[in-house]
Amino acid sequence: MSGSDDTLMSRTSFDLSHGSGGASAANVPPDWEVGDTIMGLYRVEAVLGEGGMGRVYKVLHRNWGVHLAVKCPREALLKNPKAVERFVKECETWINLGLHPHVVSCYYVRRLGNIPRIFAECVTGPDLYAAMNKGVLYEGSQEKVLERLLSIAVQSAWGLH
Repeated sequence: MSGSDDTLMSRTSFDLSHGSGGASAANVPPDWEVGDTIMGLYRVEAVLGEGGMGRVYKVLHRNWGVHLAVKCPREALLKNPKAVERFVKECETWINLGLHPHVVSCYYVRRLGNIPRIFAECVTGPDLYAAMNKGVLYEGSQEKVLERLLSIAVQSAWGLH
């Protein structure tokens, strides 16, 4: 699926341009700050993470009243049109996985500031990577450790099902 700068790719039929106060998706800055309101629709509440590929923001979708995680790839990574096309196709694949209790849902991809941004379910709490690095998974008796690791393995398998 491809289109203009203000293309919305989604399994929903919502037109997210309403309520934008006439703001243009092409004029959205590449980087956002906490407190920014993007197109009158998304209020930036936090930076959840940052790495070599880009940033992840926590935003409040003002019309839905729902927090979303917005993954924004770095502008420099999107200089290659084929890379952008691959990125968008991968996002569409994620969107088309559908809803599952053990997989973070991707709701839509939208180009803002000429950057395709992923709007996904915002999941709070500790992440597995941090728990592994801190050794939290291995605390307690052997029985508790085995129970914890098997629970993670089963949840991962359910996510792949």
